[in-house]
Amino acid sequence: MPADEDHQDAPPIDWRALLRQLPLLNILGVVAVLVAATLVVVKNLPDHGADQLLNVSYDPTRELYNVVDGTFTKQYKDKTGKTIEIKRTNGGSAPAGP
Repeated sequence: MPADEDHQDAPPIDWRALLRQLPLLNILGVVAVLVAATLVVVKNLPDHGADQLLNVSYDPTRELYNVVDGTFTKQYKDKTGKTIEIKRTNGGSAPAGP
């Protein structure tokens, strides 16, 4: 007798009854692992945005860093092929404190 004929008389699987037999904590554990694995994969997907740098300097050097940042951005693009965005913040030049 072929193996397929043995299973023809088997009753169909009642998935609802099977799921009722599993403890709720097991189901929640599997769901938690799937959610965690999904989050890890999504977090590690490559970001295709531009690289960024923050240039923090004093106000008197603003013009100098306009030139330096522009030159560096061009050299970085030529060397790596990647675009880089340089953000700047310039503090005041007044003395701090009395």
